[in-house]
Amino acid sequence: FARPLLLALAVAAAAACTDRPADQPGTDSALARDLALANVVASYPEFNDAPLGEAPQPERAAPEVPPAPVIAPRASAPPPQPRAVSQRATPRPQPRPQPQAPEPARERETAPTPGPARAEAAGFAAGTRLALTTDARVCTVSGRPGDKLTATLRDPVRGTGGALIPAGSLLVLEVASVEPAEPAESGAIVFRVRSLDVNRTAYPSRGSGATRGGLQRAQVPAVNASDRRKVVTGAVAGAILGRVIGGDTRGAVVGAAAGGAAGAVSATRGQQFEGCLPAGSPVTIVLEEGLVITA
Repeated sequence: FARPLLLALAVAAAAACTDRPADQPGTDSALARDLALANVVASYPEFNDAPLGEAPQPERAAPEVPPAPVIAPRASAPPPQPRAVSQRATPRPQPRPQPQAPEPARERETAPTPGPARAEAAGFAAGTRLALTTDARVCTVSGRPGDKLTATLRDPVRGTGGALIPAGSLLVLEVASVEPAEPAESGAIVFRVRSLDVNRTAYPSRGSGATRGGLQRAQVPAVNASDRRKVVTGAVAGAILGRVIGGDTRGAVVGAAAGGAAGAVSATRGQQFEGCLPAGSPVTIVLEEGLVITA
């Protein structure tokens, strides 16, 4: 900005000098100087924040950077030797369980609440054996199918669920069939159970038992009056015969015995004998169906 100002002042001074003729040689020199200045490339003003009266500061020289000190290379340390590492079996990583997608919720089915365990029924299975004693006499001829009698349990019998038939319990038996035979002692009688009394409670029952052989020979009680008269007449005749023979009471007794025997022989020609099971005889009954005791 100072240079153009000086140039303008120089031009103004040159113009003022042209009015003087005496100074013509000076004018020519001034004109030559102006022409010389015209060939000079004009410099454009520089804009800065410095005040107008201050002279431009010279550019500062860049500070000298001291050269970097040369560092001598250190002796390299020997490379570290690898340590012997004990090789251990590296456990293989277990595969992680993959999370399963949750199943869609289902309606829960209400399970029935289990009730208390049912106690085993107290009773007796089919095939249970009962040892009895008959309370009445039964015969093969005078007895008829359908006749009933009682029998007493000799030994206690235990079943399932704590069931017990105590000794002395009564059973009602029925004559199922009779089989007369000759000799009469070899006949057979078949029984079946009608009911069983346990602790004063009667339980309908099904079972059967039989006795074969070992019967007692007995005369059929159904004897008519004529047969009885034959026995009496023979006894009387024998007594008379004995008196005649012996002439005393002793002979009469012997004769009566002989006469009675003779009359009995004549009477047996129309008599019938049978096999009988006396009272107090043992009989074994086997249950054909299970028996449940509720009391």
